[in-house]
Amino acid sequence: MDKTFDSVNARTINPELGKPLRSAVTDKSSHMDHWKYAIKVFESMKFVNKTNGKTTIPPCIKNWIISLKSFIYLWLQLKKRNFKYFLPRQVNQDSLECFFGSVRSHGVRNINPDAYQFVCSFKTLLINNFTSLKSAGNCEHDDTDGTLDNLKQFIESGTHCVLKEPEENNIIIDIPMLDLPHTFEVCDFTDMTIGYISGYLACTVLKENKFCRLCKNVLISNVKNNNLIRVRDYTTKSLLYPSESFQKIIYQMLYTTKYILPSIDSESIGKQLILLFEINIDFTIKCPIHDIKYLIYDKFKNFFLFTYIKHINHILNGLDRSNHSKSTDILKTA
Repeated sequence: MDKTFDSVNARTINPELGKPLRSAVTDKSSHMDHWKYAIKVFESMKFVNKTNGKTTIPPCIKNWIISLKSFIYLWLQLKKRNFKYFLPRQVNQDSLECFFGSVRSHGVRNINPDAYQFVCSFKTLLINNFTSLKSAGNCEHDDTDGTLDNLKQFIESGTHCVLKEPEENNIIIDIPMLDLPHTFEVCDFTDMTIGYISGYLACTVLKENKFCRLCKNVLISNVKNNNLIRVRDYTTKSLLYPSESFQKIIYQMLYTTKYILPSIDSESIGKQLILLFEINIDFTIKCPIHDIKYLIYDKFKNFFLFTYIKHINHILNGLDRSNHSKSTDILKTA
């Protein structure tokens, strides 16, 4: 059984130490011989019920036979198309297993949902995982990009911004002055996502200022019209709805970040980012007690750089499976 598991879990071309079958399937490997032998062994296996003495063949044995025959067929088809090797571990149903496991665990222990409960759990899990990816347990990481991939689409699309020519006497840093659009045309999902992030940033600012009432008046809205925040707010108290003016500032900050991405590896990138905000953002909200402008700039800077650099590290470590264009800034930086 150990060898059989090795034969279907290969993720490298060359065999791992002491595991000759944990390698890619090739013309010279022994996978085909082992699979044919394993099929015969599985076909000969029977389980005896100790109570009544009846022999049965459980589904796991039948499914092993089907899987191994499928691997043999798949490799023969790949060979006909001039494939030199085949990594069986790439053929798995872990994403499906993760999904059904999440449905079962939704609502503590929902192991036998009816059709209506299944649809409701599916919708809730779908919305929840737009904003946070949970551990995959013992399953392979899938190819989802998460919500921030939509933020990237928002940043790189929309109204084109006209850059003014930099002044010749710019001595230290070339910070562009941008003509920001007055409105941002985005889909409803992107708008809800930006609202969710705006609410998170507002919460961090209010914690810093000990939930100042005046800060809260300009950062938070009493109108609860963000469906993403509503479904994520399990306690109805922990998440905040951003004010329209504060969310507009976050839109502007996200839009301007694309002009700093090509120089993300330069020195004092955080200072450059804040200076870019200072020059271009129309900061319309104020608190007479606290300097919330620079606090918001600093919180957003930390959030943005952490997320962007984490994405770069995922690319460098081979954990990011997105199909990036070779011309994208993040791929160039990595």
